[in-house]
Amino acid sequence: MNHIKKSFFNGGNLKHLIITIGIFLSPILNAYQPKKIKTIEHPKPAFLKVNEETNMSLYVSTFKFMGGDSVTEYQSLENILNQGKISSKTVTQKIIWPNEIEQFPDKIEGEEYLVIASGFFPPTKNVGAIYLLNKSNNQVNKITKDKKGWWYHRVRFWDYDGDGIKDIVTARAFKGMIRGKGAELLVLLAPNGQDRTKWEEQVLFKGPDVFFELTDLNNDG
Repeated sequence: MNHIKKSFFNGGNLKHLIITIGIFLSPILNAYQPKKIKTIEHPKPAFLKVNEETNMSLYVSTFKFMGGDSVTEYQSLENILNQGKISSKTVTQKIIWPNEIEQFPDKIEGEEYLVIASGFFPPTKNVGAIYLLNKSNNQVNKITKDKKGWWYHRVRFWDYDGDGIKDIVTARAFKGMIRGKGAELLVLLAPNGQDRTKWEEQVLFKGPDVFFELTDLNNDG
C-alpha cells in the first residue's frame, strides 16, 4: 500500500516542500521506507492541506514577520507526482499570517469555500481571524470579530446546534509580549436563514490554545 507523506527540509535560505511516497516493506515491523520522488520549491512553507475533494489540490500557507503572507494552491497533486508537471496559483494575499486551511464540508449558497485560520503574536499580525474564501473568485470574508492580540490556528466542523447546517469549531489564544495569556474554545454558529443571518460566536470554555481534535469517543454519532 502506498502512503503519501509531506515534509520539509532547509535548502540554504529557501525551504523546500518535499512530496515523498512511502512503500510498505514489512508486515511484521510495519515499517515504511520513504522515497523522495518530487521537490516543489516554495519559499517559507508553513501549513499544508491536501484537498482530496478537488482533484488532490495542495494548499500551502506562507507567512513572515514582515509582509509576505499568502496561500498558494498547487493544482492536481497526482499530476505533480506522476507527470512532474507543477501548476500553481496564488489564492490570496489578503489574509494576515494564514495558518491551517480546511475545505468547508458543504456548499454555501451553491459555492465551495475554504476556511482559513489566521494570526499569531507578532505585534503587526496579532489580530487573528477565521476567514471564508470563495473558491470560484478567491474573495475572502472574515466571520469572526476582531479581538486584539488573539489568534487562531485550526478549525473543525460540527453541527453544534442540530439545525442541519455545519458550524465551525475553533480555538483562539492570546500571549502578551511581556505578560498575560489566555485560550478559548469556541463555536461559530452558521447562518441558517431563520434566527441567524450571520455567523455568531459562542465561547464554550477556556482552552485549548492552538490545536485540538473532535472525536466521537462513545460512537453515538
